[in-house]
Amino acid sequence: MKISTRKDIAAQPADVFAKLADFPAHEAQARGADVDVSRLDDGSAPARAAWRVAFDYRGRRRRADMAVVTFDPDQQLAIRGTIDGLMALGNVELMDLGDKGTRVFASVDLKPSTMTARILIQSLKLARGALERRLSRRLDRLAVKVERKPAANR
Repeated sequence: MKISTRKDIAAQPADVFAKLADFPAHEAQARGADVDVSRLDDGSAPARAAWRVAFDYRGRRRRADMAVVTFDPDQQLAIRGTIDGLMALGNVELMDLGDKGTRVFASVDLKPSTMTARILIQSLKLARGALERRLSRRLDRLAVKVERKPAANR
C-alpha cells in the first residue's frame, strides 16, 4: 500500500533538505510524544543514520528498527523501517523550481510480510484518505517551519 502527496514550498531545496535531515530535532520531537528513541550509529554520518524506536500502540509496546537508505543532499531522503512483519519505506524527493522554491514529493510504502501485517494493511486501506490528509498536514507543517526560518545565505 502506498500513500503519497506533494507540496510546493517557498524555500530553496538546500533549506528544505536541511530541515528534513535534522535528525536530532526529529528525535527530540519523538521523545516529546513518549517514543523511546535510541540512535544505533555514532551520529557522525547522517547518510548511515539508524535508530531503534519503541512506542505504545493499541495497548501493546511496539519496537521498530529504522535506517536511512537514501541520502542525496538537496534531492532525496529515504528511510526504511521494520515493525511487526511490516516494512515501511518513507521517501521524500525535492525538485528545484528555481525562484519559486521547491516541490516536495512525499510517499510512504507499506509492505506486509506476515498475516497480521496483511490484516493491518487491509484496515489501513479503508483509511487511505485520512492517512493521505495526515501526510499532507505534516508537509504543511514542514513548509511553515522552513519558510519561517530565514536562509543562512540569502
